[in-house]
Amino acid sequence: MQGFSFIVCTHNPDQTMFRDVVTNLLSIMQHSNVESELIIVDNNSTPKLQQNEFLNEIVITNKSLQLVRENKPGLTFARIAGYQKAKYSWLIFVDDDNLPGNDYLNELAILSVKYPRVKCWGAGKIQVVFKNQKETRFLHSLRPLFQERNFSGVNYSCNIKGEEFYPPGSSMCIEKNAFGQYLELINEGTITSSDRTGYSLNSAGDVQIIYCCLKFGHSVGCSENLNLEHVISNTKTKLSYLLRLRYALSSCQIKAFNEIFSDAAIPVKPVTNKELLVAIYSHLRIKNILPLKNSLLEFAATVGMYNARVLAGGFHKPSLLRLFEKLINHR
Repeated sequence: MQGFSFIVCTHNPDQTMFRDVVTNLLSIMQHSNVESELIIVDNNSTPKLQQNEFLNEIVITNKSLQLVRENKPGLTFARIAGYQKAKYSWLIFVDDDNLPGNDYLNELAILSVKYPRVKCWGAGKIQVVFKNQKETRFLHSLRPLFQERNFSGVNYSCNIKGEEFYPPGSSMCIEKNAFGQYLELINEGTITSSDRTGYSLNSAGDVQIIYCCLKFGHSVGCSENLNLEHVISNTKTKLSYLLRLRYALSSCQIKAFNEIFSDAAIPVKPVTNKELLVAIYSHLRIKNILPLKNSLLEFAATVGMYNARVLAGGFHKPSLLRLFEKLINHR
């Protein structure tokens, strides 16, 4: 059926932010003539979202809203649950800290007709909002990490090297049939990379959805007319969280690519403690170029690239890499 299914996958959401997200999406739907629905996937939250008074009220009064429970933790499983419940031909995966603009739905409807070969769309303009935080120089430097962008025009590509046109994961929209092709690769075991699960920030899902579209000959793109606010809480600007995020983002890239494009796989070799020691020494020599926090984040990203080789090749993880993971994952 032609139309759009908003799917919000959430695990133990911030209640105030969650209310804002749901209220914003309902407002977008109410002010649009485009066929749409809202599916909220409770990904093993404690307590269950069924016990949320605000949500219960709007589920009763709004027939276009569904609440789904997915007990298996992980963003990929939550997205699949939303896909299975969706009745419309396009899926919009909205994170529980995303506030799409008022015209998001209308613009997607226009784009889907005007550019039929593009099967995955993303926001060309994303404004990062640091909630209840004074923006320091350090916070300002984090804007690209949280996907802030300001594109002009409509940009799309079916070329794997067109990374600048890749849609961001925030409020990504994908045709339902294209997501079905991605799901087929999961079911047949081609895709095994994990996505965000509870405390883990490993996040290959977004990029593998894009890779899957490209593999099957579709285009992906972004439009300046798709805009949203990405609201970042103070828990996500703590150094401990940021170190895990930078490490996870670097760690997943090679395996994510190689699983989809096995015929053009990036060659990898085992990682040794000696290599890691050289990387540490090199980083210490140039650490004064950046402020301390930024330097630590760059180091986490560098170490993550070594871990990417380990994950892609299924190699033994050297002791220094295990030690680094223990340090950044300490709670």
